[in-house]
Amino acid sequence: MILCRIHCQLAIATVLSVPVLSVPVLCVLVLCVLLGTTNAADLQVASLVVDEPATAAEVYGEGVRPTDWRSPEDERLGFHLPPGFEIRLFAAEPDIAKPLNMAIDDRGRMWVTQSVDYPYPAAAGTEPSDAIMILEDSDGDGRADQFTKFADKLSIPIGILPYGNGCLCFSIPNLWYLQDTDGDGVCDRRDVVLGPFDTTRDTHGLVNSLRDGGDGWIYACHGFNNQSSVAGTDGNTVALHSGNTFRFRPDGSRVELYTQGQVNPFGMTRDHWGYLYSADCHSKPVSQLIRGACYPSFGRPDNGLGFLPPMIDHLHGSTAISGLVYVAPNSPIEPLRKQFISGNVMTSRLNRNALSFQGATARGIEQPDFMTSDDPWFRPVDLQMGPDGHIYVADFYNKIIGHYEVPLEHPGRDRSSGRIWQIRYTGGSQSSAATDHATNNSVTLPNHSGATDAANVAMSAEQILADIGDSSPLVRVAAWHQACETDAPTKFISLLPTALRDRNAHVKRAAAEFAGLHGGFGNVEPLTGLLAEVPDTDPVLQYSIRIALRSLMMREPIDSPVWAGEIDPAWLPILLTIPNETSAQILLRYLDEHPDDADAERYLMHAATYSGRDSLPSCVAIARRMTDGTSRQRWRLLDLICKADGARPGHVSPAIHDWAIELLMDQVRRMNDAAPMVQWSTRDDGSTSDGAAWSFEDRTSDDQQTRRLRSSLSRSEQYTGDMSSDYFVASDSISFWLAGHNSHPENDDHQKNRVQLVTAENGEVIREAFPPRSDIAKWIQWDTTDIQGTHVRLRVIDGDSGSAYAWIAFDPATPKSLSFANQDSSVATVVEWMKRLGMTELIPPLQQRMDRGIDGPIAQASIASAIASVQGRPGDALTLQSVCRWQPARSSIREAIAAVRSGDTDAIAKVTQSVCKRLSVAQQIQFATAWVSSGADVERLVAMSEAGWIGAAVLADPGVSQPLLAKATPDQQTRIAAITDGVDMDSASSKLLAELYVSVPKLSGQLEPGQQMFQKHCVACHQIQGVGAVVGPQLDGAAARSVARLLEDIVVPNLNVDQAFRTTSVLIDDGRVIVGLIRSETDDSVTIVDATGKPISIDVDAIEQRRDGGLSLMPNNFGEVMSPEQLSDLIHFIRQSKPAGH
Repeated sequence: MILCRIHCQLAIATVLSVPVLSVPVLCVLVLCVLLGTTNAADLQVASLVVDEPATAAEVYGEGVRPTDWRSPEDERLGFHLPPGFEIRLFAAEPDIAKPLNMAIDDRGRMWVTQSVDYPYPAAAGTEPSDAIMILEDSDGDGRADQFTKFADKLSIPIGILPYGNGCLCFSIPNLWYLQDTDGDGVCDRRDVVLGPFDTTRDTHGLVNSLRDGGDGWIYACHGFNNQSSVAGTDGNTVALHSGNTFRFRPDGSRVELYTQGQVNPFGMTRDHWGYLYSADCHSKPVSQLIRGACYPSFGRPDNGLGFLPPMIDHLHGSTAISGLVYVAPNSPIEPLRKQFISGNVMTSRLNRNALSFQGATARGIEQPDFMTSDDPWFRPVDLQMGPDGHIYVADFYNKIIGHYEVPLEHPGRDRSSGRIWQIRYTGGSQSSAATDHATNNSVTLPNHSGATDAANVAMSAEQILADIGDSSPLVRVAAWHQACETDAPTKFISLLPTALRDRNAHVKRAAAEFAGLHGGFGNVEPLTGLLAEVPDTDPVLQYSIRIALRSLMMREPIDSPVWAGEIDPAWLPILLTIPNETSAQILLRYLDEHPDDADAERYLMHAATYSGRDSLPSCVAIARRMTDGTSRQRWRLLDLICKADGARPGHVSPAIHDWAIELLMDQVRRMNDAAPMVQWSTRDDGSTSDGAAWSFEDRTSDDQQTRRLRSSLSRSEQYTGDMSSDYFVASDSISFWLAGHNSHPENDDHQKNRVQLVTAENGEVIREAFPPRSDIAKWIQWDTTDIQGTHVRLRVIDGDSGSAYAWIAFDPATPKSLSFANQDSSVATVVEWMKRLGMTELIPPLQQRMDRGIDGPIAQASIASAIASVQGRPGDALTLQSVCRWQPARSSIREAIAAVRSGDTDAIAKVTQSVCKRLSVAQQIQFATAWVSSGADVERLVAMSEAGWIGAAVLADPGVSQPLLAKATPDQQTRIAAITDGVDMDSASSKLLAELYVSVPKLSGQLEPGQQMFQKHCVACHQIQGVGAVVGPQLDGAAARSVARLLEDIVVPNLNVDQAFRTTSVLIDDGRVIVGLIRSETDDSVTIVDATGKPISIDVDAIEQRRDGGLSLMPNNFGEVMSPEQLSDLIHFIRQSKPAGH
């Protein structure tokens, strides 16, 4: 039946001569069929297809447009709109300059913020040059003919809203009320409403899109990267970290956070249900804004409730979305009804999305673009729906729009041109009422007149009560919104049970919001009951209920009688979202009664995190009861409590220490009885640190058994690296199971993947085996009677970076000491926990183990290194680790162990000099970076460079110098400057980049290998089409960039670093320096994400110094570790990831 209906609709489309339907349009039709709502209007929506630009598509990916400036008329002639629409020039230079935001007052006049100083604010002591213009079309011909400079001498004004006898606007650094007190049309009084806002980190993503909510509040977007803290006159303070939305009273009496997250919201609109939506420049194109919700951002944590899922998964070919307008259901623009139009400043288009709902959850369904332009200088930064039924577009007309992709001081930035366009619908009758102008500026509640000023919106309680019972769900929703803002909320609480059972999901959601704001604990039960019934297809309603439940529970103190009775299990998921001691204590009480709960570990983690150190003994006691008797679970629970408490050397609570010692003494007893330890280690090619162990995979062997082999496939096909054993004494034979490939079976065997047996002193390969080029494991046995009694080691090498048939898997069988199954973990466990908690009482048993001499030298080195670290000698520990990694002859390792164990500074210096002299510059940079980060002595590193053990270029490397200078004394900084004087690190990078400019474009990148390179090098920090982590910028928008630009981004990441992605060095009290991106801050802790994408939480009390740097978190050695072919593959993958049609 569904297929029949689809065929019928497509047949109708054919009869009506609808153009060939794109995938988004087909999706709309299919969705309409499934929902049973297909009609002529749907087909009209599908017919809005516009021509592609005449300009080559690749031009729109250039950060600096290579085309020439066009006059307003020439630009207008290059626009492409659907049939039935026309575009007119409303205003242009020289009457206006660079428009940023627009707003239209109740007289139909347009207020425009414009900036010629942008993107730099006026320097201290100089007069700003920016202004607010009032534009008026007195004769209605679609062209402004009266221009009034309402206010001048502003600094990058953005958000604006007509209000009172003037306007509210943002101009660095405040939100202002600008007034015309004498009626001459020009501002003569300026009052601060809120501020100052932070503008130190960014000047282009400031406060924008001021919207009158019709409820006594002004809603606004707080843009990218700045860290603002502002307060109303009532003292309520909000912290606005990068992308947020907030609301404020127009007199500045109060300010409130509305939503958290996003990246750079720029543009806001409202639909017919009263929901706010924002556009976002760096994230998803459109977001449904729910009060109290949190949205994904660049690596920032959620609010405990998780992130509200995006309403749109596509990206319209870039992440540079600015400006947003919603076309109301009663708009005279019939083909666009219930659709969003947004500006795309990178692709120079107006994008389009149809609005649908699943319950209370908005979904944006991608439509063909509404407008394209032949002129790549077209930059639509704001959109407004006028009371005349026309769409207005602010055009920041410029050959450059990027703020970090292109230097801010680039001379090509246009500072005078700016246009405002008026788009008219000519395909229908214009005699009907004009569009609901309220959807953008002064929202009108259904069935009620709008207010002229935001402060004058109060409805009587009687009217609200009447509207709550209205037959229209639109009216009921609006009434509950008004009830949320009333001074007498108790009058409506008795109506909540009925509203929460309303047939309409929007009414339920509005009632749940009211319950969270004004209800009591008695509303928890009906809300939890409703939550259990809401389908997963309606995450907005689910999220709103959870916000309400959390609010209700947070208002109840620990001594409230509601907590005295039995704890309802339905409360537990909500308690987990409340970061306070009350929730922790309630969860502890629940765990005390139910230690076997399936989610007990989650509850314990929360309790240990928020209950306070005085409650840690209770947490440990409960953890002991929770164990199932297995050693693995005990260690997991101890690890959980340590993480929750932030335990580290010198900061371990007695309860944790005592339990850890109890568990570790058992390991020490096992360690004393354990067989010799042959340690296996993994190294990744091109990595700055040892790699993660290869994971186990079940493979069938040629004797038809299932065996567990460690496989490089777990690290991806294109992974290259090796897994090596410790040194051991060869017996009369060595045997193992081996599976894997060396290219496709039909191709020649290149033998890059292999197993080698090497000698202890010179690394000579004395045996070698290659994978059977099969998924089935083969038995390999070497006769080693000729070398029996000598020291050797095994290396399992994955040297094949191919995209298929490029892995190796291995399981040693004899001698038994090599077997993965026979590895005793007791020594490694004791070493790990001694380092983690600084437990010096474990040093004697470990030294005794070393004195026995039964372990391999690499295993002994790991013990000696750990002991040195705990003794406060991180430099000695690193020297020993470096010998094992880069100078792994058995005699060298043994010599280094003896030096470090003795503590003889001369002997250690000799070892350090020996290893450093053997390292390449790239390896020395890795060594120096690890040295500084570990907390090792800066003086020793500087002295090494002065003595010539480490090259001057090492200390000049940005990745070394940033953390090094954070620790260095003034005298050491002077010496470092002398060492690095004349060293030009940029010249080497420039030379490499120049070579790659020539070689890479000549190559034909391959999509699948490129995806593998993305998985290997990028996925920990970057995301493409939903795959990967959002630590650094999303790369969907990078699809439009040129090959040359992407080469710069990859090979020289420090060339243009967005302020939000510049690293910070943090010196902590144990001497370590942590370098990474600040992702969240509280009064108690700072969370930094390091170069691997790993978040590191640091207690504020432990921070001795914090230093902001100008460097990217990206490694700066991709030009060395990736070949031109691999770079070409990666770039091809990134550029092919943009949606079709863009």
